[in-house]
Amino acid sequence: MVIGSVLLQPQRLERASQRSDDDAVLDDLISLAVCLISDGIEGGSVSETLAGSIYGTIDRLAERTGAGANHAASRLVGLFQPLIEPIQALGEPPDNAVDLIDGLEGTLETIANILKNLTPTQLRHLMDEIFDILETDLGITPTFVQDLVLGVFSDMILALQQAPPNETPARRTNRRSVAGSLSRLRRFIQQSFVFPSLNADDAAQALLGLLLRPDVEEALTFAVCAGEAATAYVHAGQTLTDLIPYSGFAPFGEGGLGAAATAPDREEICFYASKLLEYDNINGDLGKLPLGAEVTLFDGRVDEQLHKAFLDCSVVLARSAFLYTVEENKEWTVVDRKKYIVRWLTGTQFVVYRLFEMSESSFLSLIGDEDKSKLRKEFRQNGFLLLESDTILVEHTPNSNLWVIKAGIDVYNAFTFENTITIHPTTPARILFNATGDFQADLSAKELPDSLQQIFTTNGIPLTSKVSVSVREIGSQWVVDDGDFEYTVKKDAGKFEVSTGDFWGWLFSTIKKPKGHMVWVNVERTQVLLGQRIMHVGTDVSWQDAPVFKRLNGNRHFSVGDDADTIEDWAYYTSIVQDAANMASSITKIIVSIKKEKVQYSIASNSLEFLRLLLDWIVKLAQQRPMGELIGLGRWYDLIVDIVSYTAKGIEALVKALTEEETPDENPTASGFSKALDSMLSVVSVDIPDIPGKLGEVICEFLLSLRTLMNHVEPPQPSPERPENFKESGAFVDVFWMTGLLVYTAAIPSDEYALPFQTTSLTAGYWLGGAFGIGLVGGFLGILAGQGGIAKMNVFEDGGHLAKTLLKSTGKSLLYFWPYLKLFKGKNE
Repeated sequence: MVIGSVLLQPQRLERASQRSDDDAVLDDLISLAVCLISDGIEGGSVSETLAGSIYGTIDRLAERTGAGANHAASRLVGLFQPLIEPIQALGEPPDNAVDLIDGLEGTLETIANILKNLTPTQLRHLMDEIFDILETDLGITPTFVQDLVLGVFSDMILALQQAPPNETPARRTNRRSVAGSLSRLRRFIQQSFVFPSLNADDAAQALLGLLLRPDVEEALTFAVCAGEAATAYVHAGQTLTDLIPYSGFAPFGEGGLGAAATAPDREEICFYASKLLEYDNINGDLGKLPLGAEVTLFDGRVDEQLHKAFLDCSVVLARSAFLYTVEENKEWTVVDRKKYIVRWLTGTQFVVYRLFEMSESSFLSLIGDEDKSKLRKEFRQNGFLLLESDTILVEHTPNSNLWVIKAGIDVYNAFTFENTITIHPTTPARILFNATGDFQADLSAKELPDSLQQIFTTNGIPLTSKVSVSVREIGSQWVVDDGDFEYTVKKDAGKFEVSTGDFWGWLFSTIKKPKGHMVWVNVERTQVLLGQRIMHVGTDVSWQDAPVFKRLNGNRHFSVGDDADTIEDWAYYTSIVQDAANMASSITKIIVSIKKEKVQYSIASNSLEFLRLLLDWIVKLAQQRPMGELIGLGRWYDLIVDIVSYTAKGIEALVKALTEEETPDENPTASGFSKALDSMLSVVSVDIPDIPGKLGEVICEFLLSLRTLMNHVEPPQPSPERPENFKESGAFVDVFWMTGLLVYTAAIPSDEYALPFQTTSLTAGYWLGGAFGIGLVGGFLGILAGQGGIAKMNVFEDGGHLAKTLLKSTGKSLLYFWPYLKLFKGKNE
C-alpha cells in the first residue's frame, strides 16, 4: 500500500487492518493466478521457472529415499498383486470382445468383493505395510512431508529472485508480484499446516469408515452388477453388429460387419499407439535430433540434413517446411504449414505456391511502418526472408483488394480472401513446383484426385487423405490445406531437442480432456499418421513401423516386446470394455436418483452420457474406430460432446438450486465467493455412484499400463536409447494419490469442515499444505511402484519425467481436495 494513498484515503488502512487471514489467502491466490496467466500471454518465463524449481524437491527426495528405493519398489508392487494377478490370469488376448469382457467381469467382481469384504485386520495390515514402507524404507515421516512442502515454496521464491535476460519492466513487476504472493502463502502454510501424525490404526479406521458407509457398500454392489451388465451389453452389441444393415448408413460404407458381410477398405485406427502418443501433437517431447553440436541451423526452408533428422522423431516434414530463429544458437521454430495455392496458367499447366494469412488490421499496420522491420519479421516467421538490403515497396490501387509487395527481385501478392489477407509469392524462383494435368474439374468440386496427390508427393509434399480443397478464384486458383504444425527446437548441452505444444496442450494432456489425436494407417497403407501429422511413409506399413516404436540413433522410442497385433487387440477390446463399464455406471446413477426421487436432477446429463457411450461403443464394435473418426471430426467431436455434457450438468445444478426447497444456511459465516465456488464444484464433484465406472477404468488402464511397463527393456549400461515405456506409470500414480487423499480427507476432524476459503486452517493448512504433500508423496510412490517395481528402472534416472509426474499428481490432489472433502464430510443426501 503506497504511503501517499493512505494519507489521502486513511479509510483504506482501516479496511486493511480488518482484512481476515482467509481473505488474504484468497487475495494472494487470485493475484498469483492472474500474474501467471498474464505472464503466459505475454510470453514470459515465470511458469517455466516455477516448474523448474521442483528439482530441488527431487534432490531432497533422492537424498532421503535413495538407499531404500529399490526395496520399497518391490514391496509396493506386492501391494498390487490382488489387482495384477487377475489381469495376468487373463492370458493372451481373446478372439473377440465378448470373451475378453467375460474375463474382465470376473476381475471386476473379484476386486469389488475384495473392497467390500476387507476386514479391520486386513486393512490394518495393509496400512501397516504402507506406513512401514514410507517410514522404514524411504524415511518419509510427517515432519519430512511438512518440510518438503515448505521447501517447494522456498525453492519457487528463490528461483524467482534471479531476473532472466532481457526482462522487460512489466515482466519484472509481474515476477516480483508472484514472488510476493508465494512468500505470503508460504508464511500462511507454515502457521497453519501441521501434517497429521497418522498411524496405521488411524488410517485403517478412516478407510474402514468409508467402506462401511451404506452408499459406498451399495456402489460396490452396483460395481459387481455393472460387470454383469457390461457383459450383457457386449453380447447384445455383438448380435446387433450381425443384424443391423450398416450399409444403409453412408458413413459405414458399402457392406456391414454382420456375419456374412465384408468390411469395406478403410483406414486402420490404432488404439494402442494412440494411447501412447495421442497428445504428442499438442504437448509432446519428441526427443533429440541426431545432429552434432557443430551443426548450424539457418533461417529459411528446412534443408535436407534437418529434414532427415526429423524422421527419427517420427515427423515427416514437407519440402516446404521452414525454420526461423527465436534465440540465437539456442532456440528455433520449425513450421510445417501445408497450405498451398494451386494456380492455373494455361491449358493443363499449373504452379503451386505456399501462402500465409493474417488479419487485415495487422497487415495494414505492418505495411504502414516506415522502416518495415515488423513486416520483415512477419515474413521471416512465415518462411520468406526479406533481406535488409532489399527496399520494400507496397503498391495498392484504391478500392482494390490486392496489394503488391516488392522486395528486391521478389514479388508477393496480398489478397483479401474470406475476411483475411492471404499472402503468397509470384516470383518464379519462389514457386514450390510446376506441373501439368487436367485437374480443374476435380478441384472445383473440392476434391483432390489421386494423380494430383501423387504429383505433390513426387515434389516432396506428401498429403494425407484428410486434405481439404477450397476455391479461391473460380477456374483459376484453389487452396489446398493439409494441416499446420509447429515444432520447437532447443539446443541444450550440445543436443538439439524437439517438442510441441503450449500451456493449453499441457493442460489437455494433464486432465485428459479433450481426447488427443488418434494414430492411424491410411487405406493405401503408405502412411502412419498421428491426427494429420505424417509419422512414417512406405509401402504396406503398420503402426509399429513408425520410428517412435524402433530404436534408431538414440531416438525417443517405445519397446514393443509383445507381438504388436496382440497389444493392439488388447487395447481395442479394453476400450470397448471401458465404454460398457461407463454405460453401466451411468445407468447406476439414474437408478440411484430414482431411489432418492431426484431423477429430474440426473436423468438429463446421465442419459446424455449413456447415449454418447452407446453410440461410440456401437461404432467401435462395427467399424473398429471411435465415433469422432467415423464422422471425420476427430478429437473435435470429443471436445464438442464434452462441452455439451458439462453444460447439461451445469444446467442440472442450476435447476436443482432453483427448484429445491430452501433450507437453513449451514454456513452463515461463509463468504459469497466460498458458496459460489462450492456450487461450482458440484458440477465436477466426485460421486459414490461413479465407483462402478471408475473401477472399470482402473482395470482397463492397469491392463495396458502393466503390459507396457513389462515390455520396458532397460539398456545394460546407462544410455540415451532407453525406451519410454517406463513413463506409463500413470495408473499406479493415480491409485496412490487418490487413496492417500481419500484417507487424508476422511481423517480430517468433522468440526474442521468448511466451504472453500472459509477458514485459514482448512485453506492454508489442510489444502495448500496437506493436499500438496499428499500429491508429492502419492506421485512419488506411484512412480516408484510402476517405473521402479515393474519397469525395473531407477526413478531418479530421468529427473524430467519425475518432475512432471510430481507436478501432475500434486495438481490433481489440490484440484480434488474440495470435492473429496465435501463428499465425505459435507452434507450427504
